[in-house]
Amino acid sequence: MQDMTEQASDAGVKKLRVFCMASGLAMMVSSAPVFGLLIWLLLSCSGGEMAALVLTIPRQINTLQYLNSLISCAMNWNGIRARIHGIDQAVLAPGKLPFCLEYIRFSEIVLYEGRREKRFNSLKEAFQWEKWEVPGRITVRGANGAGKSTLLMGLKAHFGNRACYFSPYAEEFFKDSLKESCSTGQEALSHLRETFAYAPVKLFLLDEWDANLDQKNMENMDRFLEEKAKSCCIVEVRHR
Repeated sequence: MQDMTEQASDAGVKKLRVFCMASGLAMMVSSAPVFGLLIWLLLSCSGGEMAALVLTIPRQINTLQYLNSLISCAMNWNGIRARIHGIDQAVLAPGKLPFCLEYIRFSEIVLYEGRREKRFNSLKEAFQWEKWEVPGRITVRGANGAGKSTLLMGLKAHFGNRACYFSPYAEEFFKDSLKESCSTGQEALSHLRETFAYAPVKLFLLDEWDANLDQKNMENMDRFLEEKAKSCCIVEVRHR
C-alpha cells in the first residue's frame, strides 16, 4: 500500500513539474514576438519615433506581466483541479479499492477506545460496531504487517462517502504541499486541518499521521485531534 501511495505522490509531483515547465515555455513563446518587434522598431525608427517607443515601454511591460499572470492562472487551475479531484476521491468511495482481506490478521490487531480494548474476528464484525458513528478517538494497534492500514481501507470501502481516508503520502492533494518554508510537522498539521475543514463527514480514518514527526509537532497534532474528536469519530493508526 505504501508503494502505491508513494507512486501516486511521485506522479502528482511530476504532473506539477510539467505544468510549471509548460507555463514557463508558454511565457517565453508568447513574449518572443513582442521582444522581436521591439528590437525591430529600435533598429528602424527615427529619433521622434524612438522617443514615442520609449514612452510606451512601461505599458508593454505591463502587458507582458498581465499575459504571464493569465498563463500562470491557466496552468495553476489544472493543479487545483487535480487536488480537488484527489480530495473528492478521498471522501467518496472508489469503485474498487486495492486491498485483500487476506492481509488482515485480526488476531494481531487491537482497537483502543481510551483504556477499553476491542477485537474483531472478521471485517463483517468490524462493520457492525456501533462506535464508528459516535464521536471519539479509536486507536488501531498491531504488529507491522498485521493489516492495520488495510483495515482502514476496508472501513472506507464500507462507509463510502460517510468516511474520509487520510494518507500521509498524498501531499499533492493539498494546496500548501509545495511550500518549502513549512516544516514536516507544520505541513502535516496543515494537511489535517484542510482535511477536517473540507471533508463533510463524521468518520475520519487517519493512517500513520504521526510518522516522521518530532515530539513537539506530535503533541500539537494530538491536541488538534483531541479537540476534533468531540464532534466526530477519529480512527487512527499510530506509528508510535
